Order: sequence, then structure tokens, then C-alpha cells
Amino acid sequence: MTQVQLSPCRNYIGQIQPLEDSIELKIIQVPQNKLRRSFEVIDMIRSKFPTKDIPPALDISFQWEYNQKGRECEKLGVLIRNMAALFVLDINRDEASSVLIRQPQSEVIESFEWLPPIKEEKGTGYTNSTQVVLFSESNLSAKLYSLDCTRKLCTVHKPIKDRIIYRKTSSGSFWCLIADTFEYNVPPIMYQFLNTGSFSVLINSTRLRSFVSEEAHMDWSHSGNWLQLLDRNEDLSGYNLKVYGSNGVGGPHFAKPLVHIEFESEVEENGSIMESAGRVHTCWCSSSEEELLLSARVIGSYLELRVISMRLLKVVSRETKNLKEVAENITRGVTRVSHLNQLVFVQLDRHMLCVYKLDDSLGYITSIQTQMPILDIFVDESRWFIISEHQILLYENDVVKTLLSTDTVIYSASLLDKETIIVFNRGSNGESWDYLSTKASKANTSNQSMDEVTDTFAIRKRARFR
Repeated sequence: MTQVQLSPCRNYIGQIQPLEDSIELKIIQVPQNKLRRSFEVIDMIRSKFPTKDIPPALDISFQWEYNQKGRECEKLGVLIRNMAALFVLDINRDEASSVLIRQPQSEVIESFEWLPPIKEEKGTGYTNSTQVVLFSESNLSAKLYSLDCTRKLCTVHKPIKDRIIYRKTSSGSFWCLIADTFEYNVPPIMYQFLNTGSFSVLINSTRLRSFVSEEAHMDWSHSGNWLQLLDRNEDLSGYNLKVYGSNGVGGPHFAKPLVHIEFESEVEENGSIMESAGRVHTCWCSSSEEELLLSARVIGSYLELRVISMRLLKVVSRETKNLKEVAENITRGVTRVSHLNQLVFVQLDRHMLCVYKLDDSLGYITSIQTQMPILDIFVDESRWFIISEHQILLYENDVVKTLLSTDTVIYSASLLDKETIIVFNRGSNGESWDYLSTKASKANTSNQSMDEVTDTFAIRKRARFR
């Protein structure tokens, strides 16, 4: 089936298209839809492998590299899972110059991830990303490779997740992996690497103070000074949030957390017991040059938000919203929280957003409810674009407007410029894309009702529609 992906620089689309007797990878310029170049994937594989080693059906995926600011993406990795092979292609070079990274057939490459480039380029044969991490099946290992080196740089065994934790600071670019050890009944280790451009150096390995679950969320603040760890309590009765300073994760063992908050699954208030729904979600924010950590959860019929100051190392604000005022029934709780342009978007279940203004305190703005599951939100100044599985909505000047309604399944969208959205769809023949103007509404279905989108500014108050 056809696969498409927008490059991080937003100048190209990669499209893998199976043909009758070949597989073609096209590089297409956007928004002109002009073919930049193409690669014959089967011919490329045959140039590196004997015909007898090529299976009749290929499991193929690809991923663009990260680009440096002001540069276009030039490379993409093409993964052949059932051949344990990764091809690195440069759109400015011919197919013969492709780089092949192979693993033993028994070590299936499940996924891979590019390392973002550092700010300053050093002497290297490539621009943008030059390193890639390969994750084997069942997370048995993570292997680091550099395009400037002919051999593997290092291996981390038993990573807990196939995801890199990035940390950017004023002194350099770092990345981390959390991995189990071969020792019995001991907590995992966090490995910290310094990205020098063409290779990475292991600078520290620090043992965590406790075990973590597979759903644990761990990431660094924007400054790289604070590390949060959000996970279930060991007795599975709720969640706990721990925040460490950068100095607290530099020794052989994690220091005690500077912030530690327990989120119990049951809370007693006014003589009644309220139970939490779903899990706790967090995100890093900043306001008035101060780093903040925001947590969100549903407890009983209330949405609870807490703001934690990294300057004071404590909760400085707690806000609650009675969800009965804006929704009939919330069963899955908070599913995502994000901070965009000083606005906080809290997604409830899959169909509702509560929006807050982040300043000295959290100020409630509005709630938006959709019929279709919400996939993404992006903000352009005063405009909010809400992407759902079959609709794209625009919120502007207290008005909700439907820009697109479609029968096909939307799985992604991106704002190319102030007037153009690129929309990616998935159908029976694979993936495709289309361009949407932010000024004119477009629909190919006629059964959309006004009740499919509700914007609540006060109790049960409807938005104006155009």
C-alpha cells in the first residue's frame, strides 16, 4: 500500500508506491506537487543482496531525517523489516551512494530513530542528521550508528521503550535511553549521551531509585535543567510525579527528587469519595521566563489542573472545572495536555478540549466538543486548528468553522503557511494528501450537523457557526 510522509522542513513529501513489478520512492516538492526525484527500491535492494535472499513480499517503511534550522531535509531512511536492513538515501545523490546498515536476520529491526543535528556543524560528510538508532524486535537492543563511521558505535541492551529522550542545554545537545539490566530485581539505568555531531559519547549511566512501568513518561524541560518521571504507584492505586534537577541524575544513582507528588486514585471531599478516571498527563510550560510543569487529570466530575513552579519547587496553582457544565459523560479522563502559544489544551476522552490561558494563573477560556476523535491541534496566532478523523475545524474570534469534512480517514495534517494546510488521508488504496485553504470551507459529505461541534463559553452556551 502507498505510504506518504511530510519532511520536517515541510518542503518535500516522500511517497512509497508499489507498482506492478517494482516499488518506487518518490520525492515530491510541496506545495507545487513537482517530482524532485525518484528511487527504484527493488533495484536498490538487488544491488546489495543476492536475489535468493530477497523475500517475495517486503515490509517497508521510511522516515525523514531532522533538519538544521534554515536547511532542507536531504536524507531519509528506508527500513526493510523482514530483511533486517536499513538504507539511508540522499535525495541529492544517486542510488549507488546509498548507505546500508544490516543486522543479523535473527535481530529484526523493529524501528529506528534519527538523532537531531547539533546547532554547529563540524567536519562531516553529511549535513543535518548523521546518526541513527536501531531498535530490535521486542526491544532487545538499541544500536547507535553514524554515517561518518563504518562500524556500530555502541549497543544498549533491553531498552524499556523504543524512544529517545532528548535534552538540549546551553552547553550542548544530549540524549538518553532507559534500559533494564541483566541483574536480578534491580531498577533500570538511564544512559546519557553527548551528541557531538558525527558521533555520540556516553557520559554517564545512572541507576534509577525505583522500577518503572512500560507506560512511564519521562522527559526533560525545555532548558534541560529538569527531568520529570510520571508513573503508576507501585501499588497501582494512582500515579506519582517526581522531578529531578540535572545535578540529581549525574551520579551513579538518582538523588532524591526535588518535587514529589502523589495522585491517589480516590479522593475524599465534603464527605464523599471521588474516583479518578483515566491517567494523569503532564507537559512542560513557561511563563514570564519561569519554567512550569502542568498536570491534568479527571477526579470525580471535575477536571483538576496543577501548576508546579520549578523556581519554587512546589505547586503554585490548582484549578478545577466542573465537567458537568460542559460535557455529558467523561469516561476515559484526560488523554493529552499540550502548551501552545501560552494556551493550554486539555483533551478529554477523544472528543473534547478544555482550553486555558496560561499567565499568572490558569484562566478558563472555552470548551470545544467534536463528534469525531481529535488527532491534533496547532495554533497560528489567534487561530486554532483542530484536526479530527474526518474534519478540520478552525476556531477564530469565538467562532468555530468547519474547513473540511470528508468520508476518508484523516491521520495527520500540518500548516504549510498561513493560508495552506496539507492534509494526509488513509484509504483502501493506502495514503494520500491534499491541500486545504484556511480561508474557504470544503466538504464532500452533506450529512454534517451543527451539533457535531459544540463550543461552550459558559454553561451550555453554543458558539456561533458560519
